[in-house]
Amino acid sequence: AAYSTIKLFELGSMNTSPVMSYEGHTGNVTAVGFQKDCKWLYSGSEDGTVKIWDMRAPGYQRMYETNSVVNTVVLHPNQAELISGDQSGNIRVWDLTKNMYRYQLDPVPGEEVGIRSITIANDASMLAVANSHGTCFVWMLKNGEEFIPHQEMQAHDQYILKCLLSPD
Repeated sequence: AAYSTIKLFELGSMNTSPVMSYEGHTGNVTAVGFQKDCKWLYSGSEDGTVKIWDMRAPGYQRMYETNSVVNTVVLHPNQAELISGDQSGNIRVWDLTKNMYRYQLDPVPGEEVGIRSITIANDASMLAVANSHGTCFVWMLKNGEEFIPHQEMQAHDQYILKCLLSPD
């Protein structure tokens, strides 16, 4: 992704032109990912939106507004929820089946500290988030429904760009 456009290239091909381009964001694209069967992709942008794009068609099919710069987006392993983190410190869970905002996680209630990175375990048992103040937050999945706070740690003295969970 570059600026507001997402471009797909076929690796291993002699063709250096994009196979498909997706335009529709009005700010820099900050996050992009694929649904497990590669039928659609998702993106987040500095324009404050999360969008879903059909891989076979131009233009986006769904848009979710956050009202703040989106820094990170991940797809839940159930393939039915997107989780976004924004510059205002909001972590939102978007229900793709019902096409709506489901709930919000507040790592630091009342504070607007940018969320820089979100990662979710392959079995969805754990969610980890890193913010602009160097703090990592971990949530555990409760009853297969909602994430509950589990741990907070000051991992760095300054902002964190990326956090990951080990697959084992």
